[in-house]
Amino acid sequence: NNLLAPFKPNNAKGSMVLVTTRIPSVAKKRGTTGPINLDGLKNDDFWLMFKACAFGDENYEEQESLSGIGQKIAQKLKGNPLAAQTAASILRDHLSIEHWTRNLRNEYWKSLQLTNGIMPALKLCYEELPFHLQQCFSYCSIFPYNYQFPIKELVHMWISQGFMKRDHSSGSLEEMGRSYVTELVNLGFFEQVEENEEVFSSSKQTSYDINVLMHDFARMVSRAECGIVDGLQCNDMLSTVQHLA
Repeated sequence: NNLLAPFKPNNAKGSMVLVTTRIPSVAKKRGTTGPINLDGLKNDDFWLMFKACAFGDENYEEQESLSGIGQKIAQKLKGNPLAAQTAASILRDHLSIEHWTRNLRNEYWKSLQLTNGIMPALKLCYEELPFHLQQCFSYCSIFPYNYQFPIKELVHMWISQGFMKRDHSSGSLEEMGRSYVTELVNLGFFEQVEENEEVFSSSKQTSYDINVLMHDFARMVSRAECGIVDGLQCNDMLSTVQHLA
């Protein structure tokens, strides 16, 4: 009420309040119009921003030899502006092919994201989750980027890992798993995508995915238990890893 008070007099016509949130349920409760979902920057726009962050006031034309490596690094950042700033802070120290190639291979910017940018805020949100939801979310780091997982498949994987324990309610483990998915969607950790028809039936099944930023975060918090091999690249695996993808 205090926030809206200045907008109530007639002379405030045409004014509006813009609310930003990572939690879809907040947008739905507070919004008078449909929410606008923000995705990563498109490739061309992202490359312009990445160049500006990496080279600053330097003449980019003189750094043309770094263009190929820079574009490969930019592709790994998945259109995330904060990731571009983080990576550029490392790269602009040394405008050399060797330095940029080493960073492309080792992805040093990922360790910096834990202390800068949006990752600390995401970590606070994650730590507020009950343990069973933390467990279910971090396990999903084993999925590839942009993988759309049907709710039935995901819930059965959680059940097989023993993440769900029977409580005093009369619901089945499947129903419990579906409620977990709903909670993670409402809190912004999962996103619901269009319903796809199942291959051998005419019924439709809702699928979900994790946006790029949340996916990177899931890999960070699950590093002790989930190991990921991307193509030919194999990062150092901790001795505690239990799941390999």
